Amino acid sequence: MANWRVVVLALGLGVAPAAAQEPPVGSAVPFQPLAIAPGARVRLSEVSGGKIHGYLAGTSDRALMIALPTDNPLLPPQRLEIPYAALSRVEVSLGKRHFLWLGALVGAVAIGATGFAEEVDPDDCGYSSSAFCSRAEAVAASVVAGALIGGTVGFFVKQERWTPIALEALGAPPQAGKLPEPPALTAGVALRF
Repeated sequence: MANWRVVVLALGLGVAPAAAQEPPVGSAVPFQPLAIAPGARVRLSEVSGGKIHGYLAGTSDRALMIALPTDNPLLPPQRLEIPYAALSRVEVSLGKRHFLWLGALVGAVAIGATGFAEEVDPDDCGYSSSAFCSRAEAVAASVVAGALIGGTVGFFVKQERWTPIALEALGAPPQAGKLPEPPALTAGVALRF
């Protein structure tokens, strides 16, 4: 019975030092840019409406340097210097994701439904026949085949994920009165097996 009091006391002591380290409300926190490594894949939206995909080559106090990939791997990448004032949005790539599980699910449902149309003959079934012994066997075989086909296709279909970042995170001087654009509100479903 006394064990829960020890846990509560330990949690209370662990929270107190963390709360003491937070700066007081209203105090100025010194600006420190986020360290994003050169070579990170970025997507820029310009104020004029254009989009630029490239790799972060460096930053300065007034501009962002971007390396644009070339079609010829023997040529060095072209570098652009884009002023912070010309940018409306900066996004950094989180990498590519594949759709293995979604593909397996879609394949299992789509091709699994064909199991209801397969030939079933309990008297003439087995290895030497093209007929299934029962409807459950036909549907199960179709579901497994659909999951394998759909999962294989989903593994090779990839989509790049992007996250927006504030220009100040790259080393741009903070702009008075301008707040970073909040990320768009999205909804989704995640399936994990």
